[in-house]
Parts: sequence; structure tokens; C-alpha cells
Amino acid sequence: MSSGATSAGGRPALTHPSTLTGHTESFHKPTHCLGRRANGTGSREPLTRATEHPMSQTLPLTPPLPARPRAPAHSRGRRRGAGFTLLELLVVLVILGLLAGLVGPQALRYLGGAKSDAARLQIEDFGGGLDLFHLEVGRYPRTDEGLQALVAPPAGVSNWNGPYLKKKKVPKDPWGNDFLYRSPGQHGPYDLFSYGADGAEGGEGDNQDLVSW
Repeated sequence: MSSGATSAGGRPALTHPSTLTGHTESFHKPTHCLGRRANGTGSREPLTRATEHPMSQTLPLTPPLPARPRAPAHSRGRRRGAGFTLLELLVVLVILGLLAGLVGPQALRYLGGAKSDAARLQIEDFGGGLDLFHLEVGRYPRTDEGLQALVAPPAGVSNWNGPYLKKKKVPKDPWGNDFLYRSPGQHGPYDLFSYGADGAEGGEGDNQDLVSW
């Protein structure tokens, strides 16, 4: 230690550490200065967290997606209850009525023609049964015996080997009326006919007479 001032008693005077050059900062450097850096002006400033460690930075969170706008309550209710209005229903009914007016008569004519064709086929079937009856019995059924003689033997008739129809019951015409039969006929050995839809003699279309001659 260098010589310095002495005390009044001859003892060397103690030098305060703050008066020692070159050692003041090393011995009495404040602990709060640790972790500071020079800022270019000669003073030191505390280090931020970003300077202490790069991983200590807080990463920004992903921003939330914008909320989808909701439709107004009245529009949602309208969409759920969407349907035909009264005007639309009326338009549909008018269109259906026009279609029925166009297609209906054609369909009726087709059905009427189909019934007439069915009646002609029935007359042909009757004709086949009458011919078999004539072949076995030797004559055609009389008017009073009628077409019933094709499914059941008339009284006093021998050699009857019927029935001469596919069914054991005499069928009616397509309009629910009985076929008319007479023998001897005016147009042949027998006359077999139907008066059509109206059940009356004469007529046209569905009302025309369907005959065996």
C-alpha cells in the first residue's frame, strides 16, 4: 500500500475505498448495473426482454376469423317457410285444366273405342260357341233359349256337350248391358248384337250398334 497521510497519533490514515483510483468501480459497482448496455451517450440502460434472449419474445396470436354475417330473422323464416303462393297455385291449376281439356277428350275417345273393340271380340267368342252348339246339337239355340244355352243344357236337348264358353256365366257387354240374341235371325241363322253405350238402337261413336252380321 502506498504511503499516505498519517493520523495525529502517528498511525497511517485509512484511505476510503472511494478515494482509490482505478478500484472504485471494481469494488463498488452497483449490482443493479448488471444487465445494462451502453446507449451511445456514455450511460447505460437496462436490457429489455428482447435483448436478454430471442426466445423470450411473445409471439403474436393468430387473429380470429371474422364472424359470418347472419341473415335477418325475417329472411331466415321466409326461407324455411318457402312454398307456393296462392297465385302460383292458381297458375298451376289453370295449366292442369288446359291439359285436361286437351287430353281428356282424346282419352275418352280412346276408352270408348276400346270398349267397342271389346264388344266386337265378345260377339266373335259367342259366334264360336254358337257354331259348336250347332255342330253337336244340330241347330242354333232358339230365341227363347237364348245365349244361356251355351253354358247350361236346354230342356229336351240331347248331345249337349257344353259349356261352349270359357266361363260358366254369360258375360255382359262392356257397358254392363245384356247382348241381344234372336234365332232365326233377320240377317242370318241368328242375330247377335249390342246397342252400345246408350243401350238404344242406332247412334254413332260409342252409341253405335255392334252386330254379328
